[in-house]
Amino acid sequence: MINSPKISIKIVKDISFNTSGCVKADLWYYGRFGEDFVYYERKIFFMNDKLLIKDLRSDSPKIIATKFCAKKSLSARGSLRDLIGCTLSLLNVRKGFVAIHAACVSKGIITILMPAMPNTGKTYTTLWFLKRGYSYLADDTLLVDKNGIAYANPIASAVNSKILEVVSLGTLKNLNLRIRSKLLKIPGSTKILKPYMLKTWKAVSNTKILEKANITHTCILAYGPEKVEELSNEQAVNIVQGINRYSLPRPYVNPVLQAYNFFNPDFKDIRDFDINERRILLSILEKTEKYIICSKGRWGELIENILKR
Repeated sequence: MINSPKISIKIVKDISFNTSGCVKADLWYYGRFGEDFVYYERKIFFMNDKLLIKDLRSDSPKIIATKFCAKKSLSARGSLRDLIGCTLSLLNVRKGFVAIHAACVSKGIITILMPAMPNTGKTYTTLWFLKRGYSYLADDTLLVDKNGIAYANPIASAVNSKILEVVSLGTLKNLNLRIRSKLLKIPGSTKILKPYMLKTWKAVSNTKILEKANITHTCILAYGPEKVEELSNEQAVNIVQGINRYSLPRPYVNPVLQAYNFFNPDFKDIRDFDINERRILLSILEKTEKYIICSKGRWGELIENILKR
């Protein structure tokens, strides 16, 4: 199993923090230059909107937040979920891992990483391969180490009715998915209606989840006129990192971590995050065959044609 970084997260009623001797950044952030913490406090009527993050230089950072802060996302600090995701990203890159917004399947000696922008066809193509005996690692996001080893991340993914072209979920579930997919096309419906969440590995019987596998092929999925093009390492890295920037939390735009960096300007993990992520991506992708696969539904077939060469 992968030795994942650990973040201590506590949700409390209130935080008592002595700001004496602290420097204030903007209206809400407190810190001391060179000290491994940043404290956020914002007065909103009677609400305790407070957050403390510390020990970010260690492998076990601590985040303490009040209940209001944990539930309410404000532009002044963003969401707690984003802060946790950004902090995990920092720790993973520090240890030589990157999260990639991608699906991943494996069969025999072949392991296919399929990075893509959201709502392109990752789950659809994953199901196509699972129907053909491939094992599952991920269909949304997964960790890959600098040696090109992908680690399974079986989490439920939002899907639409297009997946019913390759798999049946059963009469009632099929109907639920079709209705939900149509309703979600109505402007504003996403505020009151959640997408259908699918545990992809359970949608195809006898699917095996692999704990880890060595990536042999990187096939970037795109939606559009059908085309298969081999990519150089530089081209592939540029596209994959662009997908990550669009799809995954970025530490250098999180307001809490920006405030931390203000008080700790020598902390390079945040400032150099893109550089370090790119270095690891280069190491991963140079070991694989790299293609961009453009289609409106036949990604699996086009990838299979590559494997037959």
